[in-house]
Amino acid sequence: TSRPNDRDGPLKWISYCLNCPDPNQEGSLIRGLNAKHGPNDFSVSGELVYCVPNHAEAQTIFNVHHFQDRIVFVDRGKIPMFDKVQKIQRSDAIGVIIADDGSCDEDFRFCKTRTGTVLEGGLAAQDDPERWSSIEIPVLLISESSAERLRKLMNNRSIFVKGVGYQNVTAHVGEDG
Repeated sequence: TSRPNDRDGPLKWISYCLNCPDPNQEGSLIRGLNAKHGPNDFSVSGELVYCVPNHAEAQTIFNVHHFQDRIVFVDRGKIPMFDKVQKIQRSDAIGVIIADDGSCDEDFRFCKTRTGTVLEGGLAAQDDPERWSSIEIPVLLISESSAERLRKLMNNRSIFVKGVGYQNVTAHVGEDG
């Protein structure tokens, strides 16, 4: 579940839990940096599914059939974050969580390259706002350590994907884990 926290500006709270009925009541909290030009007022709740390839850098995303009505977890990589989000949004996902690779500090006051910071108003602050106008789902960047906490709770397994290498793949209810 993601929910706004206006007091923290572009930082939003994510509450999460494993097998609990209400993450807002029983879950743990982490903060994420909201996209400056994306939706600002949102509350979504859903299962996390890892994008394959994990960085969404290939021409094709192999598990888009698992994205509908779920929040997609994707690793930061070399392609622009907008490109990742746009690919994922086309699959009827309800949100995107981007796992930072250590380029940002824990409170998002400093990030390398063009990422954007809390002081700049959010993720992708230097991007063209018109480009982001087509993004309708919430997008949060979480710190490397927060991403690791979420990965540990996800039902992931490492599978070799031809042409991509070893990838984290999320097993779903009704599938062999």
